[in-house]
Amino acid sequence: MDLWFLPRSKDSSFTSYVVLTIASIQEVQMKGRFTVDKKYIGKDIFIAFLESDSVKIYNHDAVIMDLSENITSSKSWKQNGLYHWGQTPLRYDSLVYTL
Repeated sequence: MDLWFLPRSKDSSFTSYVVLTIASIQEVQMKGRFTVDKKYIGKDIFIAFLESDSVKIYNHDAVIMDLSENITSSKSWKQNGLYHWGQTPLRYDSLVYTL
């Protein structure tokens, strides 16, 4: 699949890039690791990050729908509205694409 990444202006809300494919246009937020954040819920945003010398990308809302109770009941999620992992959990492999 051919992808084109176009940088967004600094004043755009939440997203760093717009990704164009033959079939669609998606907004992408760049992160340093696999992350979920309440501020992105319902925004139809994809998250991209580097891991093991690969670019990985996922639909944020799809991952939100599959969060385990230990994440949603964690202090980080409840108090800060976000959670991130140093390595992508195997649980989410089917939702993460490697480019």
